[in-house]
Amino acid sequence: MHKTLPEVKTFLEEIAPNLQDLKGRFGLAVPFTAIKFAADICKQDPRLQSLIIGAQNMSDATSGAFTGEIAGKMLVDAGAQFVLLGHSERRTIFHESDDFINSKVLKAIQDKIPFILCIGETFDEHKEGKSKEILQRQLKEALKGVSSESSSLCTIAYEPVWAIGSGLTPKVEDIEAACALIQDDLEEVGITSPILYGGSVSSKNANDFAKIALLNGFLVGGASLQPAELVKIFGAKSS
Repeated sequence: MHKTLPEVKTFLEEIAPNLQDLKGRFGLAVPFTAIKFAADICKQDPRLQSLIIGAQNMSDATSGAFTGEIAGKMLVDAGAQFVLLGHSERRTIFHESDDFINSKVLKAIQDKIPFILCIGETFDEHKEGKSKEILQRQLKEALKGVSSESSSLCTIAYEPVWAIGSGLTPKVEDIEAACALIQDDLEEVGITSPILYGGSVSSKNANDFAKIALLNGFLVGGASLQPAELVKIFGAKSS
């Protein structure tokens, strides 16, 4: 929940000169109020052609008496090209269950919206050695009913909750192990999906993390609020 429209405009103007020189695909999941505004700026500025705008959440309903919610098709109308589902803050602060997240996943597929499914364990779960159990459960439950054909819309983001905003960062080998686990579980159900890492990602560790073979990119949190820092992360080299 950051940035008014003038602040969004300033932010995009600051990253634009650097973004045009980078190879890759980049996205910003902005507040609902900024989706159309940011998407229109990206369309009009040739320097921002590699940047897509997404949403941070969506309802599992098509329409109806759900005050304060927003439907997938409304996001698309506004210019969103992807949506985050199951983010750790939605799980912990707003108590979204695995079943509820699954219903959102199925709705995103129905509405043909690419989605980033976030999974990850808390500090207590990590400390108790339950990381594997938690990741497998969240992944299995969230993707229940998802076919291999429709999984092309899916990207998985591993975000260990204990590393988000804490300054604590998993070791490279821990992230590698988590990615391998996710990859194996996806293969078991016939799903192929890119894997991202999120959790205290910064310009200081992005290059090391980018070398992880099974990792396809990052889901950047707090560091994304600083234009210069975000551009450095965007430019992380894998070799």
